[in-house]
Amino acid sequence: MSIQNKKSMEKVCYRRKDVAKMFGLSEKTVDRKIRDGFIKAIKNGHMVLILSDSVTIENLFAPKPKFNNEI
Repeated sequence: MSIQNKKSMEKVCYRRKDVAKMFGLSEKTVDRKIRDGFIKAIKNGHMVLILSDSVTIENLFAPKPKFNNEI
């Protein structure tokens, strides 16, 4: 499999539960991080989808938010 095919198979979005599990956080903490602008997310009906490019240790634990979420 080529590198380009692997990149196209990478996840674009995660669920709150997945992000919480990856970083050892509660779902409430993930919700707070979204609300406070540390994680970029979109709401699709009842589901909150977190954009994978915003899910980094730097974004989660930065002293200042990077994004402006309006969900």
